[in-house]
Amino acid sequence: MELNSTKGFSKGQKLTIRIANLYFFKIDYENPGMEKVQISDVEYVFEIDLPERFYDRNEFEYEVAAEVEGFKLVRGVLTETGFTFVADIDGIYDVFVGKSFEEMTKHCYITNERGEKFGIEGAMGGYPGRFRTIYSMTINDATDKLYVHTEINGEKKVVELIRCAK
Repeated sequence: MELNSTKGFSKGQKLTIRIANLYFFKIDYENPGMEKVQISDVEYVFEIDLPERFYDRNEFEYEVAAEVEGFKLVRGVLTETGFTFVADIDGIYDVFVGKSFEEMTKHCYITNERGEKFGIEGAMGGYPGRFRTIYSMTINDATDKLYVHTEINGEKKVVELIRCAK
């Protein structure tokens, strides 16, 4: 579960998380349609005092330096905890189905201007073409440019990302 706030959090706030009617969608990409499968109808409510590290967090957003056919960056945000990367990449789904993070990193990793290489440490659901991952880099690894080493329709490419001005 990933929680985001576009406005940040104020000091002293509490975060209330309500989870109810847990279910998942079973999707067969070969045949159109999906099936909703309920897991639980129990309601869970959690209230959390936000720790100080939630206030005034630093983050850097990145955008594509030059358009690359078959690659569209949806989100690239670097924080203290990782690099959230969401992109539409032609042909990537078939390469990643059933693969471990280590195997996925062989096909899509990130380097910074110092040549440091960062692999995938988490992935989120998506659909064919949508690539949603968390990379092992933190804000301490930030450089003005990052390089996404990936495969677009089976062809190796390097896509340059640049840090957005705040």
